[in-house]
Amino acid sequence: MKRLLLFILALSGISALAAETKVENYRSQLLGEMREVEGVAKKYVMSVCLDGNTLYCGAEHSIYALDATEAISPKFLSSFEIYGYVRQIAVQDNYLYAACRESGVWILDISDPGNMKLVSRYDPVELATGIDVAGDVMFLACRQNGVEMVDVSNPSKPTHIRHIKTAESQSVFYCDGILYSGEWADSWVTSIDARDMSDVKILSTSPLQGYGDGVWTYGHYLYAATGHNSPSGKASNAGDGHGLEIFDVRDKTAPKHISRVDFAKVYSSSMDYWTVRPANNGKYIVCADTFNGLYVVDASHPAKPIIASRFTATDNEGKALPITSVAVGNGVIYATVHQEVGLVAIKCQKIKPVVRDRGRLPVNTSYRYPYKTSETSHFVSWKPSGRVPVRGVAAKDSLIFAACTYDGLAILKMDDNGSPVQIGRGPMEYASDVAICGELLVVAEGFGGVAVYKIGVGLEEVARFNKFNFDGSHGVCFWVFAPDAEHIVAATRYHGYYYFTKNLKYLGQAGRGPGWDKYVPDAADSQGWYPRIQHKAGVFWTNINDVAAGEKKDAGFIPTLYDGICAYKDDSFITCTKGKMYVYSHNNVGESKIGVGDNLYGAPAWDRGGRLGLTARISRCVSMADISNDNAPKVLWNESCEGFPEIATFWKGRLLVPCGYQGLLIEK
Repeated sequence: MKRLLLFILALSGISALAAETKVENYRSQLLGEMREVEGVAKKYVMSVCLDGNTLYCGAEHSIYALDATEAISPKFLSSFEIYGYVRQIAVQDNYLYAACRESGVWILDISDPGNMKLVSRYDPVELATGIDVAGDVMFLACRQNGVEMVDVSNPSKPTHIRHIKTAESQSVFYCDGILYSGEWADSWVTSIDARDMSDVKILSTSPLQGYGDGVWTYGHYLYAATGHNSPSGKASNAGDGHGLEIFDVRDKTAPKHISRVDFAKVYSSSMDYWTVRPANNGKYIVCADTFNGLYVVDASHPAKPIIASRFTATDNEGKALPITSVAVGNGVIYATVHQEVGLVAIKCQKIKPVVRDRGRLPVNTSYRYPYKTSETSHFVSWKPSGRVPVRGVAAKDSLIFAACTYDGLAILKMDDNGSPVQIGRGPMEYASDVAICGELLVVAEGFGGVAVYKIGVGLEEVARFNKFNFDGSHGVCFWVFAPDAEHIVAATRYHGYYYFTKNLKYLGQAGRGPGWDKYVPDAADSQGWYPRIQHKAGVFWTNINDVAAGEKKDAGFIPTLYDGICAYKDDSFITCTKGKMYVYSHNNVGESKIGVGDNLYGAPAWDRGGRLGLTARISRCVSMADISNDNAPKVLWNESCEGFPEIATFWKGRLLVPCGYQGLLIEK
């Protein structure tokens, strides 16, 4: 799993001479010489973390350890190859926790930084975007699914404790019983009481003037980095959303806004995240604002922060290169420049790191939130024996197949009393999703790729594909679909959708990520047209009989990331977006479409009759609609869930809903 230094340097293959860096000192000579750190790849350099005299960096699908005893010239110690991109790194004791977005969390033993070892990998409900660790609890920012809390008292067996739903968690930071979450498009900081895992609750939300992300506290102050231009309806500011906001958090239940300092208006929709780190006991605050560069803010007077210095990088055409993360050392600031430059050390003689004090650590970390299904529910619930989520479901004849991640594939039947009973288990160790392709069973097996089995008393393997990492980056298969009895589609959370024959002969790829990647239907139409919906873009059509021909775009209506799609009658498809139901087909590509109905939210599943089931994973709600008149659909009932409901399917007239840690929900 390790890379030799020379091999890394050869792979990077981009000369640093193509880029230019610039330092602007506004008040005094603060920032000085910049040096590129040798031994770290220059592409996809996203995260850096300093622990004592060891510097850790995530770049190009690897985690690097460097000796920073000589602060300005860190020396390569070792690297460890992972799948995915390292979005954030947290270190506690002798363990490193890396949030790697699409491939989850990687936990490494770093007791010997020169020989890092894999301890375990944890797969959260959504992209592992932000991370912090306090005592025995790992906190994960999982975007619209909020914050996931995980027991890491045994790092080799991380175990889910509970979810707390927030608006759109991008980064998290724990201090003295309070967890702060930077909420992205909703533009606020959520303060969460996380002292006791059996009694976690949201305390308050504090509005920001830009999109939220990086948060950090020191002393009495909370620092929040913002960017991406001001959201609609927010107060205008000179930075149009880019900047640093400071709050007084002596009253932990209600942070008080103290001040804001604005950065420049450099905007880009990619690399849209922001990092903040205090230094010198809070006198200086260092911020990475991606394409805007690195800022050092003089916050010695918190009510009147002032920009002291700025560091920027551009390519040979003068285009800004994103500064994606920062760490503060003794007399040096480390920054990751995403392309062409890599990890750099910038002299800053006045700068000193702060000593982090986590304060009171969380208690009752052995608590496990129960995720109950009430007696009045429309469903009965089945849960795996282990503490794992149910992510996918498929059914054929009398058998139900439930993908239970680290508990593999459960095979169920209904007993004489109408209750689900497990009668078997698939041969795989991990199952993230499952589908029926004619007489075959298709399973997404994570690092095992996608596999096809004959259905019988046992499961006999027919074929397997495990070469998703065409660029050496993404080898984890998470989702599978069966457009018809001859084709299979798989997704990895990053590169969109991969098309195969039923025997897993590769046909091509379409779409993009990263994302939830469940935006394709359960079936193609009779001509082979198989649509996918894309957030803020439209509908894209691929013909599974000619994948190489590429996609056709249809912008007749614009779906969102909250939506889904299912096959419908007469070669049409249904998508519910913004409360309306859209029925459309390949025959009317390009035509304007008008949604009908109201309060129709979530990914749809059609019962081949007059009912439409809807699973809204982000709002945690399951709905049933009457679509016997599809020009006037009516919601029959709504039910809130404690888990996150994913794509449902109908079986013998019953709606089956994989609902994460609430288990598999089977309509009564």
